[in-house]
Amino acid sequence: LSLVRMGVRSLTIADPEVFEVENMNRVPGARVENIGRLKTDCFVEDARRIDPDVSIHVLNAGVDKSNVRELVDGADLVLDESELTSVELGAMISDEARRQNVPVLIVMNVGFAGQVTAFDPAGPGYREMMGIPDDEPIDAVAKRTLDLSRCLAYVPPYADPSALGAVLDGAPLPSIVQGVNQAVALGSSQAFLWLTRSVLNNRPAPVAFPSVQFVDSLSGESRIVDSVVESYGRSLTDMAENAAAGKNPIVTYPALGG
Repeated sequence: LSLVRMGVRSLTIADPEVFEVENMNRVPGARVENIGRLKTDCFVEDARRIDPDVSIHVLNAGVDKSNVRELVDGADLVLDESELTSVELGAMISDEARRQNVPVLIVMNVGFAGQVTAFDPAGPGYREMMGIPDDEPIDAVAKRTLDLSRCLAYVPPYADPSALGAVLDGAPLPSIVQGVNQAVALGSSQAFLWLTRSVLNNRPAPVAFPSVQFVDSLSGESRIVDSVVESYGRSLTDMAENAAAGKNPIVTYPALGG
């Protein structure tokens, strides 16, 4: 919706999910009357209320081997919001985008913060970020587990270690609207830079992996880092020290299925 408000006139979207009550705390379109409806249907309605002439191609089944080429065909930029929970999806999208010479933008939210990076077709891609060999088949990639140290550049210093432990054990990453909005702001700003990068107008270059940018709206911390692994390790240390000193809020966040 931010891209539509910025003037993007042609979109292909893919999402197989329906809105659930758990989306109400953070997701545009998650309203009482939309619970149980396809997210894509709700997005199209809201987008056309902003711009009735916007062109939107919908893939309601999500992304898989059969339609990933359709997702990327003709795109100037791909936004991968598979949230890194299905490693094979990220690899599949990145592989196809690289074949078609299209950059891929990845945005995440964590706590009150957002982070963003992108894969330039001429530079390192998703497989390099996640440590996946170029020749590893997608079926084998699907058996991999998510390694947050390779993709999460920032853990908030105010986080509760038990919540992070629950996530590492399989619980979904906790979300709040401020973090999602921060991620949206970062992602749409970087999308703007990628889409206008051929227009010379003294704008900054877009962020590309191995660099990652994050902004925390609660702590005020903001940085571009060049090593996800090192930044992740430093932020874990900061969180642990704060927690040990009794500076962090204590939360209850059960593991998935608990």
